[in-house]
Amino acid sequence: MSKEKNKVDVTKVPLENIRDVFFSMEENEDLFSLQVAESVYIWNISRWIIYQRLLEIYGVGFISGKPQESGFVKFFAKSIVCRMKNFLALRYLLLKKPEYIFFTAQRTLVNNRIVDNISDHLIVESASNSVAIELINRGSISYPHMLLGFKTRIPPVSFIAGKNRPEVFHASKRIAEAISKYFGIYIDIADVLGDSLGQYQENFKFFSLLFSRHSPKAIIGVNNDTLNGLYFAAKIYKIPTVELQHGSSNEHTILWSYPKSIDRNHVGLSLPLGYFTFSDYWTDNTYYPVQIIRSIGNDNLCQDFIASKSKAVLFISAYMYHDALVELAKKLCDAVNIKIYFKLHPHEYNRRNETIEKFQQFDNIEIVSDGMEFKDLYRLCSHVVVVHSTTAYQALQAGKCVCIYKYSNYFWHSDIFKYANLFETPSELVGLIIGYSTDHLVTKNSKCLPLFYTHFDPSAFKMAVNEVTSSH
Repeated sequence: MSKEKNKVDVTKVPLENIRDVFFSMEENEDLFSLQVAESVYIWNISRWIIYQRLLEIYGVGFISGKPQESGFVKFFAKSIVCRMKNFLALRYLLLKKPEYIFFTAQRTLVNNRIVDNISDHLIVESASNSVAIELINRGSISYPHMLLGFKTRIPPVSFIAGKNRPEVFHASKRIAEAISKYFGIYIDIADVLGDSLGQYQENFKFFSLLFSRHSPKAIIGVNNDTLNGLYFAAKIYKIPTVELQHGSSNEHTILWSYPKSIDRNHVGLSLPLGYFTFSDYWTDNTYYPVQIIRSIGNDNLCQDFIASKSKAVLFISAYMYHDALVELAKKLCDAVNIKIYFKLHPHEYNRRNETIEKFQQFDNIEIVSDGMEFKDLYRLCSHVVVVHSTTAYQALQAGKCVCIYKYSNYFWHSDIFKYANLFETPSELVGLIIGYSTDHLVTKNSKCLPLFYTHFDPSAFKMAVNEVTSSH
């Protein structure tokens, strides 16, 4: 298929319709049944990253970056390192024989400690005999402790990315044709399928070896779309698995969203057995075809009403629209004398100095990374400006005037449009700020606002875990 013939034309499918077209494509083309080997169904283990590739073409996806090719010597060295890491991790798990295995993603600084607000507190609730596999904070992993059997978090399963995998050629061609048919664009996804397959196979092999010698009560934790091999191995060995909600799992978020024609018994799925949410609001907010969905709450995200000390504005950034929000903040400063807190996404903390330089002429703009918690920011601010952020739900629950910038993928918040204020231009934002009064809290929020986050309920968590563990 010629790339020249299929030049990118993002006007064929508007961004607002991308999910619906994506669903139609994977249903009508029967992509969930696409195999690359016996019992290996490639679509479910790669659909999220393919969706991100599409979003990148629209300018709103994650910054992925293609791994650099390595020479034979480097590739061989990396292979040895990966094997050693996996060997040590497997040896540690077999030595500890934990009742529960957790997946954590520590990235929030609290009292000079990096924590995972989603999973860390659940480790204490579950059992003293547990092991945590850390996905992000490499500083919490001690290889000497792993070797000696002392308490530590351990790394996720390692694998080599970017290898050529001829077994994905047919699937790559078929998926590329489907994308061209439904979106009118060409995407070379052989590398995506190869990486997804490699990751899947290494996780499947690792956890199959573990489960053949030790059966934990359950595997619980956040999923960053790398655990499909684990879920499939756990299904074979009848090990209960639970995914914890860690974002706004609405219908536009493909990680938790599927066509309703795909039920949990579909042979092409590799999903956890259970899904635990922040509140009942999220249990019906999308269609995630797992067997058990229960709400357990989360104290770290649960937000009570906080009165504002001033009429400051909080901007919530993310790298997909960071530059657009920078320009918007500058224009707001030019139009009205007001304090602005510009909050960086955790993935943007390394851009702090760069962002400070962009605002060096504006004394009333303060850059915030991990030095101030949202609860503190809500006390300082009456308005919160977002394009798309999980924080929007928390800000609404705090009683803030949430202003959604109609830019890029703002429509992903369609479920809260009736509680927030939408704007398209800086002047419209100025109007929302100048015309703001406490009546907003009554007419738009307080009387009809759902509980997006509830306090953590230890008994509900234990009951849900017992339900999952007894289902096999």
